[in-house]
Amino acid sequence: MLGRVLLAACLLTAVVLAFEHTLHEDFLPTPGGRAIHKDCVHHIPHGASLHVEEDKSGYRLHHHDGSIERHEPCPHAPHAMHGQAWKAWAQYLNEDSFDFMSAEWPVPSEPTTEKNQILYFWPGTEPGDNSFVIQPVLQWGNTPAGGGNYWAMASWYVGDRAYFSPLIDCNVGDMVYGEMNESGSGQWAIISEDSTTGEKISLNVTTSVPQDYAYIVLESYYLFDCTEYPADESSELFTNIVTKVNGTTVTPTWETYNDNPGSFTACDEEAVVDSDTSVEIDFRNTKR
Repeated sequence: MLGRVLLAACLLTAVVLAFEHTLHEDFLPTPGGRAIHKDCVHHIPHGASLHVEEDKSGYRLHHHDGSIERHEPCPHAPHAMHGQAWKAWAQYLNEDSFDFMSAEWPVPSEPTTEKNQILYFWPGTEPGDNSFVIQPVLQWGNTPAGGGNYWAMASWYVGDRAYFSPLIDCNVGDMVYGEMNESGSGQWAIISEDSTTGEKISLNVTTSVPQDYAYIVLESYYLFDCTEYPADESSELFTNIVTKVNGTTVTPTWETYNDNPGSFTACDEEAVVDSDTSVEIDFRNTKR
C-alpha cells in the first residue's frame, strides 16, 4: 500500500514538474488556458476600454482622458495550456452565438496548504475558433493581475495578448457574480462582482467576433498537492447560470470534461451537471 502511495506521489510530482517546465519565466499563466508573454499582458485602468481590430491587426486601448494606446499582435506566440491547466469544466456550444452569460458561485475557504498555487474559477465565453476568451475570474494566488494568498476577482480578455481589470478583494463565504453582456455592435461588458459587499469591476471590450462557446471552469497552475485546493469544500457550485442568444434565454446542453481524460488526474477533478442552470466542479471527488 505504501508503495502505491509513493508511486502516486511521484507521478503527481512528475506531471506537475513537466507542466512547470513548459512555463518559461517570461510567460505568465493567465486564465483561459494560455501562457502569455509578460510584455503582452496588460492592466486596463478603470474607465478605459479595449477595442479589438476587426482585421486582427491589433488592439486599441481607449483611456478615460481620450488618449488611445495601440498594441500590435503579440510577437510572442502564446503557450497553449488548456489540456494541462483546465482541471475540470463544462461547455456548451451554440453556433447562433451568445450575447449574454452569467453565473453565481461562492468564495470557498482558504487552501489547507498555501504555496505558489494559482486557482481560477470562472464562467466565460469563447468564439468557435478558440482565438480568445472573455471571463470574470475568481482567483487565489499571485497571478498576472496581482493578488496573493487570498481570494480576489478580475475581468479578463485573453487572446494572443491578455488584458485584465483592477482586482477586487473577496472574503471567504461571500457570493460572487460574473457576467458577460453584449449591448450591441460587439460591445461587451465583462463584470466581476462580490454580491455580498456590492463591490464590482467591469472590463469593456469591443469585438466583432461571435461567441459560440459557454464555459464553467476550474483551472489551476503550480498545484502539487490536493491540500492546495480549498480546505473545507470538495467542490465549487455554480448556480443561476444564464445564457442568451439574441437576447433570449436558451437552455444549455452541457458537455463535461476533465484534465486529459483517461490519464492520471491528481485530485479526481470532475464537472457534474446538476441542472441546466447549475454546474458543480468537484476537486476532491469523495461523494461521486
